[in-house]
Amino acid sequence: MANMIVKMSLVTISYIVVTIILWICVGNKKMNLAQKILIGLVFGICSILSTHFGIDYGHMMLNVRDLGPLIAGLYFDPLSGVISGIIGGVERYIAGTYFNVGHFTRVACSISTFLAGILGFILNRKVYKDSKPEPTSAFFIGAVMEVFHMYVVLITHRDDMTMAFYVVDACSIPMIVFSAIGLAGASISIISFTDDWKYFIKKKVKEEVPISSRIQNRLFIVMCILMLSHVVGTFFIQNQSATQSVKYEIEQMSDELRDRFEKRERIRSSTYIGSNGIFSIYDNAGRIIYGYKKNSVMTIDDIRFYKTKINQDVFEYSFYGNDSICKVISLGSEYTGIIAVSTNSVFWYRNARTYESIFFAILMVAVVYFVISIVVNKTVVVDIQNINKSLAKITDGDLNEVVNVRNSKEFAILSDDINETVSALKGYIDKEKLRMKEELELASSIQLSALPNNFIFPHHNEFEIYAIMDAAKGVGGDFYDFFFVGRNRFALVIADVSGKGVPGALFMMKAKNIIRSYAEKESLPDDIMFKANNALCKNNEADMFVTAWMGIIDLEKGIMKCANYGHEFPILKRFDGDYEILKDEHSLPLATFENIKAKVYDIKFNIGDEIFLYTDGVPEATNEKNEAYGIEKMLEILNNNKSKSLEEILKSVRRDVADFANSAEQFDDITMFGFRYLNYSKDSKE
Repeated sequence: MANMIVKMSLVTISYIVVTIILWICVGNKKMNLAQKILIGLVFGICSILSTHFGIDYGHMMLNVRDLGPLIAGLYFDPLSGVISGIIGGVERYIAGTYFNVGHFTRVACSISTFLAGILGFILNRKVYKDSKPEPTSAFFIGAVMEVFHMYVVLITHRDDMTMAFYVVDACSIPMIVFSAIGLAGASISIISFTDDWKYFIKKKVKEEVPISSRIQNRLFIVMCILMLSHVVGTFFIQNQSATQSVKYEIEQMSDELRDRFEKRERIRSSTYIGSNGIFSIYDNAGRIIYGYKKNSVMTIDDIRFYKTKINQDVFEYSFYGNDSICKVISLGSEYTGIIAVSTNSVFWYRNARTYESIFFAILMVAVVYFVISIVVNKTVVVDIQNINKSLAKITDGDLNEVVNVRNSKEFAILSDDINETVSALKGYIDKEKLRMKEELELASSIQLSALPNNFIFPHHNEFEIYAIMDAAKGVGGDFYDFFFVGRNRFALVIADVSGKGVPGALFMMKAKNIIRSYAEKESLPDDIMFKANNALCKNNEADMFVTAWMGIIDLEKGIMKCANYGHEFPILKRFDGDYEILKDEHSLPLATFENIKAKVYDIKFNIGDEIFLYTDGVPEATNEKNEAYGIEKMLEILNNNKSKSLEEILKSVRRDVADFANSAEQFDDITMFGFRYLNYSKDSKE
């Protein structure tokens, strides 16, 4: 036994090694015809070698020949499996017919090897398709294939069931077990070269187990219970039948032995009685005078035991070392007869029928399991997958998707319910969109009303001013502001809040009001922003911040005091020049840390000089190709329109940004602010 296990293990490992080598060479790559044929030839040769170099066990030759076609068909290509099966099957028949290699089972073995290739073909094409069998499935397939092999041995030798049973009894368990282990080992080896091994070793929660697997597992358990019940029932019936038959036969033998003893016919030279029984006749001293073990003397224990069984029912006993069913009969006052029938001869038919029943049941379980799995997959799983695909589109936002799975009453009802739910949801969403649109329009109008929109100062002709603010989400986080801080000092502010939408708008309103309130008390931008920053840092639970630029110009002198808190560089244009970037010094944005103070710098404005301020929504606007508008393009449009009014210039830039973005969604607020110095203030009134 141990020697057989070692040798069969080595043969099985050899198949796995060949599988690994071929997988490394071709792997999951698409194979051409020549490669498919080559793999079929390799595994076909492996099957031939298995035929001629089988493992001797109980005067039978064991092999795992069917592994070749199965591995080739399941893990490489269906055509390779068929080629391997044809080569192994045809060669097995030739070897058995013409070279007397396993002559008795040549037909069964040839059929099994050929059909192993066909099975690999069918499973690859119809069941696993682009996937590979996992180890447990591979184990089951390998075992079932060898069960079929043994079953064919039984059904193809009805004329010599004794020999067929002997072959199956000796070969079935080793060949079934090692074929199953070999195919599972090939599966594990291939999985180890892919990322699938992570999936198989991962402990799966219920949500990760497909419904098809749940159904198949339960089906498998039910089928196994039914199979076991069938096998146990068959065994019990066959056992009862064999027991009743042997009792009847022994009773017949008893009558025959009495008759032969009385007539002294065929007892002196014979030891057999009936079709398969033996007898011994001994005297009261235990000396056997006729039959089996003639002239020998029985042991005292046997004499005593047999004395208790005289003319009783049959019983099982070791009759001279052979397990037998026995009966003891009285042959007068001086002699006793024992009839024994070997249990092997009694129960071999029962055992043969049990084997056949087990094999048939396993094959039926496999076929029914396979068919039901396909039916369940096509009638339930596929429909569920189709519904899930539609639901995935719906959850991704495509509310126009219609679920239309109507292969059964239940799925038709489910489809209708989902469609009705989505339709109702669309109605709710449309209402909510309308409500939100109205609220955003109201919020936008409130926000815009908070921004200064009167760009004309009738009593001041020292400057021209214009601004645009276009929020990305109805309401935005950008803002601009301008106001007088004294008789001839005019403040300009532009800022960009880190948040967008309603939260950004609320923080924007807070920042705007704080800056303006401190501007009424302080004279320099850095002092104003210093206090505004500390105020904004308080209760800033949303961790928002504000980039800001502020300038205060003395209209009499044309001197502007400026401070930049992390905002975009301003763009300056002299009267007779082009728009150019002024790379001023930045500090950190407002509301990041307390006690931040920016460096103040001066800009001397001469008549006709301009400053252009903007937020990052202008240069960072993108088109459908995700290309940014950029500073250079903005400067180009500014300079192309520099002779126009500020209103025309800003609107030209806004139009160009819109044309550039085309259908791309605006993801950031766009704000622009222009100031042009026209003349020095004298005695103007506010």
